[in-house]
Amino acid sequence: DYWLFFGMTLLAIFLIIVAGIVLGLINTGITNLIARILGFAVTNAGDAAKISAVIIPQIISLVIGIFLNVFVITLSGALFCGIYSALSRKSNTGVCDFGDLFSGFQKIMPCVIVAIIMSLIQFIYQLIMVFFGAAVGISAVGAGIITKDVQLNPAVFGGLFLALISFVLISIVANLIISVLTSF
Repeated sequence: DYWLFFGMTLLAIFLIIVAGIVLGLINTGITNLIARILGFAVTNAGDAAKISAVIIPQIISLVIGIFLNVFVITLSGALFCGIYSALSRKSNTGVCDFGDLFSGFQKIMPCVIVAIIMSLIQFIYQLIMVFFGAAVGISAVGAGIITKDVQLNPAVFGGLFLALISFVLISIVANLIISVLTSF
């Protein structure tokens, strides 16, 4: 029954990707709307208000992302639980059908609990990365990346570029570690 399980897995992955894309677009739309509203509100404000207008939509996006992430992780957990149930049913009785893919929704509460825990861990990680990125951006402005004659300061730009590369590499490694630890 290779093709049956292949089809179940393909449908599960398709549903998870579609749900992630749709919910991501909703989150992006809400974040962009908030950013525009805050942008209009701080046009004549000081630097602190402008910096807040950049950071606040990102934090709101992370908070909205928690709830969306819980939904996607719950959906993926239930679908893959259905696949594992079908595999177990096949090995025990020798019979399974395509509808077993959705049998994982009978065990939805454990999927929700795991999804909440995973989402909170990822939220804390992303919040730390947003504040670190904001600190690098604020230090770029404070360090005088642009000189008085509107030229890029190569020394400051090089340092910030190295900090940005380090930030991206640390972020990738940390994200891989957190993903591996929370996926199972």
